[in-house]
Amino acid sequence: MSPASLSLKERISEWKIRRKRIRYYRQGKSVSLPIWILNLLLTEFLLFMAGYLWFLHRTRIPILSLALALTINALVTVAFALRKRKSFQKEKADGRRQVAKKRLMENIRQLDRTQFKWQITQMLLKCRGIGSLKDQGDHLEATFHGRKTAIGCYHADLGEEMPPQALNNFLNQAKAEGAAEAVFISSGTYSESCRTISEKKSRIPVHLLDLDSLLQIMEECGMFPEESIIDSWIDEEISHQKRKPDRLRKELRSSKRIRTNLGYSLLFLLLSRWLKSQSAYYTVVSAVFLFLALGPWLWNKKDGSEPTKEQKFMEDLAAGEKS
Repeated sequence: MSPASLSLKERISEWKIRRKRIRYYRQGKSVSLPIWILNLLLTEFLLFMAGYLWFLHRTRIPILSLALALTINALVTVAFALRKRKSFQKEKADGRRQVAKKRLMENIRQLDRTQFKWQITQMLLKCRGIGSLKDQGDHLEATFHGRKTAIGCYHADLGEEMPPQALNNFLNQAKAEGAAEAVFISSGTYSESCRTISEKKSRIPVHLLDLDSLLQIMEECGMFPEESIIDSWIDEEISHQKRKPDRLRKELRSSKRIRTNLGYSLLFLLLSRWLKSQSAYYTVVSAVFLFLALGPWLWNKKDGSEPTKEQKFMEDLAAGEKS
């Protein structure tokens, strides 16, 4: 369905879904989006004021100073927005990749040994470096860049290590059949004994691939699910998440945010005394920040949620501040 044919209700529903996904991609971020926007606007305002006052001091022409300050502010804003967009796109791609890997990992672990071997075969058929793939019963045989290669696979249970004896038997058989190198793929983990066998005791080069390696190859071979399927998985993850406390309200009531708003209030109060022509505007802004500082402080006093000394220390420690 094209965006033009969507009703208002459907548009609102789509917007809510996108908003939830954006919040999911930004999991772990210390600053909520509204607070981040507020900080950005304040930073831009301070940058504009600094630029305007500097140009005014140098040129003595208010209109020219205003134009130059706005131009520089716009360029800095565009550069910052592009940088944040690139950062978010990376967060989004990483989040989607992790969800896809998690679901594929769960699906692979539910396979039996025959199905796991079939999955490996399908993956190898999509690998460009693999040719002449044959099923030899207990293992696969192929040519890898023209070299005869034996490919073994072992489907392990959750948390199970690869048995060293099974790996050793496979390598001996691969050598006896004239393989130039070997690849072993396991859904479990490799013990130190397996690593020792592959690095020191094996008579042919051998590559040990675990489940993470398998998923990486599947992604590079284009075997990851379609975007719509990943979207549905993310929506399921979101629906199963426990509802967290309102981060915006919690952050506005934090002692650090109260101190920051009080600092902004004092800053705009000083500007109102310095720039007499715009005194009323800066006085109003100062009053707004004073309200944002005193309101949460009084609310914390009312419900007894004033942070303790230990809580303040932990907040400062997390923020990288000195006590």
